[in-house]
Amino acid sequence: KLSFFTIYLSLISVNILLWVFSPYLGLFTFLVVSCYHFGEAQVIGFNDTKNKLLNFVLGANILLSLFLNNIFELQIILNDFTLFSSIDLTPYDKTFFLLISVTILMISVVQFKIDKKVPLYAEMSILYLIFYHTDILTSFSIYFGFSHSLPMLIMEYKEMKEKNFFSFYL
Repeated sequence: KLSFFTIYLSLISVNILLWVFSPYLGLFTFLVVSCYHFGEAQVIGFNDTKNKLLNFVLGANILLSLFLNNIFELQIILNDFTLFSSIDLTPYDKTFFLLISVTILMISVVQFKIDKKVPLYAEMSILYLIFYHTDILTSFSIYFGFSHSLPMLIMEYKEMKEKNFFSFYL
């Protein structure tokens, strides 16, 4: 676990440096790492987490759905990224972006062998509906608190009960 923390802190440090020198590259790197991290946490309970590509694809689906279902708000937040914020999306209804995100989920995940595919689809579809009906901050807070952090805390709690404090962190 000590090597995990070292790698994790190193990635954060590298990303901060990237962000200072190139905000676009820093944001891109942060999103790629977040895709993997969120996907790995999402897979727990539904499948083995050893499939790195599945972890990345699920995390990318979550972030894509969060962004697509709040795209108009995201354009305002990212107004400095003029390439993105200047795109005229007014002809599109929010439902269009919800359908795109669910379709991408179904197409991308169907390629993988997942032990509990239907419950995973159900959970992610509920997340997508939450993203659709709430603003970006509320959407991310609900996702992060209940679908990401809570399962991770429960898993770590169970693991920590089996080991003593020092062997858990080292």
